[in-house]
Amino acid sequence: MYKVTVTVPATTTTLGPGLGVLGMALALHTTIEMQVRADDRLHISVLGESRDMFPTTLDNPVLRAAMHVFQHFEVAPAGLQIDILSQIPWHTGLGAHPAAVLGGILAANNLVNGNLTPDQILDMAYGLGASYENTTSAMRGGVSISSRIDAHHVAHRSVDTVPLRVVIVAPEVPNYPTRLDNLPAYTLIPDEISHIGQTALLIEALRAGDYRLMKQVMKNHVHQTARTANIPGYAEAAEAAHSAGAVAVILAGSGPAVLAVAESHHTQIAEVMVSAFQEAGLEARQWILGVDRQGVTISVVE
Repeated sequence: MYKVTVTVPATTTTLGPGLGVLGMALALHTTIEMQVRADDRLHISVLGESRDMFPTTLDNPVLRAAMHVFQHFEVAPAGLQIDILSQIPWHTGLGAHPAAVLGGILAANNLVNGNLTPDQILDMAYGLGASYENTTSAMRGGVSISSRIDAHHVAHRSVDTVPLRVVIVAPEVPNYPTRLDNLPAYTLIPDEISHIGQTALLIEALRAGDYRLMKQVMKNHVHQTARTANIPGYAEAAEAAHSAGAVAVILAGSGPAVLAVAESHHTQIAEVMVSAFQEAGLEARQWILGVDRQGVTISVVE
């Protein structure tokens, strides 16, 4: 009887100008073990972060993803054991839900000796609410680019970057909106042209390790301004981070976690950002993370 173990990295998307296109895998993980039980029972155990987001029922996101795979191959394990260890906090912009979905799909696919293609995996994850840029960067590791070409194909490639370390600070913002109604429905053509150029330059900066260029182009005034308005202390935290040596400060995905890129002084940057949020009345957590360049790992043992 097989046991499948899948480890999926956290991800952050957009990276400033690359809205809906760029993603980065981070060295923070969700690990899922899945195996068929000898009896006909379902048993789910959860350890680590945000355990309330992993109910031990059919609403569990890992189980829901696995059931889509079982339905695709028309198989139905009588009993199933799922063990989840989560390091990724939910509702922060670090891709916790996509990690759970992708992990469930990959674990189930290997459990039944399935042959899902990368495109099928991406589409299945997207249908379960995981964005292409999250799942692509988690699968590939490092920094990735993804874009839907048509109704049936998503183009995606990895960006060969220098090793990076980033600071993540996640303030606890009550009632933070994961979706915003005040995001602009359209932007001016000059703004769009600017973002296209900045995205191309950012990719080159990440490849070359050009921190000076990152400082110039790693920003998105249109969408980030609308979101950061809901985060007390954001402006002060960003200013403190820059003063401590950060070259860029952006939202991690849709937030409220904040990502700071720096060549050095990461601990000091994290501390001053946490202090700024505390002065604004918010508790905050911090991580100093490398980029996960490996992406998803899968092991199958008998």
